[in-house]
Amino acid sequence: MNFIKNMWYIAGESEDVSDSLTSRKLLDENIVLLRDAGGSIIALENRCPHRFAPLTLGRREQDGIRCGYHGAKFGFDGQCLEAPLQTPPKDCGVRSYTAIEKYGYVWVWIGDGDPDHEKIPSAFAVGGDKDWAGFSHYELEIPAYYELFNDNLFDITHAPYVHSDDFDPDFLTQFSGPPNQGTPEGPEDGVWVDIGSDRITYYVQAAGSEDPFFQNMLAAARGESEYRAAVHMQLQVRWMAPCYFSFQTKVTATTEEANEASIATTLMALIPNTERQTSFYFMSRRNFAIDDAHVTDMFRNFIMKTFIEDRAIVTAQSANMTSHDVNGDARPLMFVGDIVGQQGRRIVASLSD
Repeated sequence: MNFIKNMWYIAGESEDVSDSLTSRKLLDENIVLLRDAGGSIIALENRCPHRFAPLTLGRREQDGIRCGYHGAKFGFDGQCLEAPLQTPPKDCGVRSYTAIEKYGYVWVWIGDGDPDHEKIPSAFAVGGDKDWAGFSHYELEIPAYYELFNDNLFDITHAPYVHSDDFDPDFLTQFSGPPNQGTPEGPEDGVWVDIGSDRITYYVQAAGSEDPFFQNMLAAARGESEYRAAVHMQLQVRWMAPCYFSFQTKVTATTEEANEASIATTLMALIPNTERQTSFYFMSRRNFAIDDAHVTDMFRNFIMKTFIEDRAIVTAQSANMTSHDVNGDARPLMFVGDIVGQQGRRIVASLSD
């Protein structure tokens, strides 16, 4: 599978990790998480080297973890401190992973190379910005390979069909044809894509949208009960390989300048557990109606409904496939709407270990 190991992966929210033993699976690797006496995150291989029992079936002690099968004890650095009836063998131990807390999440470096802190997506910083409001730290489990959900998020053409309650089929008529290269220079209809070595940015613009969700978003920003005129809408999607997305929606009245935009950002992390299981973390933040719980509920309900619908179709798709390698064995028919997702898959393949 296309796993990129020299990368940071979210292993849970900060509040999920305590003094107790918590199990996680990242990139087919079993990991046990806990905190030491000073509160720092400890991440170790969750497998005793003696008979391969999960250490999470053992117990946490003051200076380590004792295996619940035969009593071998491992320090927080992974080294074996005690073995039953003997001195610990010279090379006895479990792997220790670098783990840190940032932006409200626990991040684990899976690779063998030196951890690169620049690879933690800075877009997630908005989650702790007090000038932005919204809801944070939701999680869905998806029984499918993470790149199938990447494909879904890259592709706007599924919206009127998977999310038919919220998008009219006419939504797509203004975005026909392949995407333009580069970035948009003004308020015009279309799709643009800018591709880098490890990231993709694409833009979807509607210069005169009458979609009710975007009108409601502008109404909320103005403190009005409704807004029924056409609006300028720009969706800027940033993807950071292999699994991090930022969806930033900007809405302005047609009479307003772009710097007056009301902005809502949804941040997503599709963490590969195995080739058939993904943990999907997401949050939503906005720069308007900061204290309005009704607006928060509006976004929460819309986003949760959207992602649950996406999960259903991707889960069914996965169950219907024998291979998830759409560039290899699977060989699906490709449409114009798949162009950006295919570029993402090529980037992941080029970076994979």
